[in-house]
Amino acid sequence: MLSLSVPILLLLAYVGLSFVVGFFFGRYRLPNILIDIYLAATLATLAPASWFGGGVYVSLVLFLVTFLLLTFIDGDLFDLHFGGNGGDFLGRFLVMSLVVTATLVVFLVHFLPADVLPEAVRGSLAFVRTDIVLVLALTLPLLLLYLVNRKYR
Repeated sequence: MLSLSVPILLLLAYVGLSFVVGFFFGRYRLPNILIDIYLAATLATLAPASWFGGGVYVSLVLFLVTFLLLTFIDGDLFDLHFGGNGGDFLGRFLVMSLVVTATLVVFLVHFLPADVLPEAVRGSLAFVRTDIVLVLALTLPLLLLYLVNRKYR
């Protein structure tokens, strides 16, 4: 039986990581990063591992390489951002940071082999490896983005 401290510690680490991701990428890049995650996850999911020599880490490496490549060139691909006027800036920034980090963590955990994760973390993140979480990771950020943009319009 896992103690409650591991999930709470993971939640606090996630919130802290979200702020780091938000400040690292900046408010203008967060929507682009979300699109990059979607494209990298789609390619890593659909591309047959046999094309890349097979192996346990092929999907993870393909996801990370595609994500990093798109991150470097997304300024030329997409021009999406949200403004920072008034009190709505912090709300939008917080929501986008949490959404981007959650989506990134879901796909990293999904593509990473389960036996690589430590036992305590493996038990706490077992739900992340389910198909329903992948579907939610693809749909909920879009819904949240829509709702945030509607509210602050």
